[in-house]
Amino acid sequence: MGGFRERQRALAVAARPVTDDDGAFNGSVLALSDVTDMVNALQSKDDFVANVSHELRTPLTSILGYLDLALEEAEDRNMAGPIPSALLVVQRNAERLLALVSDLLATASDSLQLMLSEEKLGELIEIALDSAGPRARAAGVELRRELAGDLILQVDAGRILQVLDNLLSNAIKYSPDGGVVTVRAWAKEESVIMEVADTGMGMSVLD
Repeated sequence: MGGFRERQRALAVAARPVTDDDGAFNGSVLALSDVTDMVNALQSKDDFVANVSHELRTPLTSILGYLDLALEEAEDRNMAGPIPSALLVVQRNAERLLALVSDLLATASDSLQLMLSEEKLGELIEIALDSAGPRARAAGVELRRELAGDLILQVDAGRILQVLDNLLSNAIKYSPDGGVVTVRAWAKEESVIMEVADTGMGMSVLD
C-alpha cells in the first residue's frame, strides 16, 4: 500500500466544450496539470505548523504556571509597585500567545472558528496599549487613546487584539522619536470605526 501511495500523482483538471460551426456540442477538451509537488508542499507546510505549534504549547504552559505562582506570591506578600502590574501584563500576553498557537493548530486542521462575545472596545484598546507600552517608550513614542463613548460589541476579542497589536507595532516602528500614535474609535450609524494613526512618513499614493 505504501508503494502505491508513493506512485500516486495529484492532477488538476480543466474541461471545455467543443462545438461545431452550427454551435452544436461536438465533444470536450480536457487539460491535465500535475500539481503533485504543490500538494506535497502544502502538506509539508501544514505538518510543520502543527509540529511547531505543539512544541510551543509546552513551554508556554510552563511559563503561565510559574506566572500564576509569582502572582500568588506577590498577593500573599501584599507587594506594591510596578512588579505585580508587570507580571499581569506578561501573563495576559502569554495567554494571548498560547491562544495564537492554538489558532495555528486549528488553521492546520481547517477548524478555525470565531469566538464571539460581548466586549467593551475601550477595554480591548487599553489592553493593546498596555502591551505596546514598553516598545513605545523604548522608541520615544507617545501612545494616546480617543474613544467616543462606551462601545460594546459582539466580537472575537482575540482577533481584535491581534489586529490592534499589528497596527500598533507598525505605527510605533515607523514613527519618529517624539512621535505620537493614536488609537481612535467611534460609532457611525450601524457600525463602529476604529483607526490607528501615527506621525510617521506614511506611504505615497500612486495615481
